[in-house]
Amino acid sequence: RNGGPGPGDDMSNPNRMYGGPNQRMMPNQGLPPHMMPHSDPADDLVNYSQQQFGNPELADCTLELRYLDDRARPVRIPAHRFMLNRSAELAMLLRQQTLPPSPPDRSQQTLLIETSSKWIRSDAFYMAAQRLYGIPLLLHPGPRNHMESGDFADAGSGMEQLEFALSYAASGHLLGWVPVIRRGCEVATQLISWQTVERVVEFALDGYNDR
Repeated sequence: RNGGPGPGDDMSNPNRMYGGPNQRMMPNQGLPPHMMPHSDPADDLVNYSQQQFGNPELADCTLELRYLDDRARPVRIPAHRFMLNRSAELAMLLRQQTLPPSPPDRSQQTLLIETSSKWIRSDAFYMAAQRLYGIPLLLHPGPRNHMESGDFADAGSGMEQLEFALSYAASGHLLGWVPVIRRGCEVATQLISWQTVERVVEFALDGYNDR
């Protein structure tokens, strides 16, 4: 929700920039010289990357989250292998799941993630995946545990906000992206109260066996 598709850059004809040496030395034949932009386009690389999240125009695969218990519909996000490969976990899945050559409908190529974790929820997973494209992390809570982020505008009670933060952290673990895990846990610690502490402990000890 805090990111989304945007228009692609209008790329100029590369032949205008990369002519051969003979062409560059030819006298002016009345055509205006190619004007180089004053700013380096690389300065806007992060913004460009953010605009590509969920944008099917240049996507070469679909990142799909599937719940093994079918408690919710699968989450499908048009994605780019070049970006997903930033995560070592997803890079391993890309190698394991052999994707066919690009079909006409690129959304047919699917990188599948399956989970049985009770902590994962679709909205938090979607937001966690955005970080791979450089979209900002989940914001910290404001005074009195009030979420100032628009992402939490409709989150509801303190417990519901906590559930979202824990799911955000769990989604980061599923995606293999440590900054998302850390931020989700940081936000959760700021939401600890007598009403939420048992849930936090349950999350921290999930899957732990006392020997």
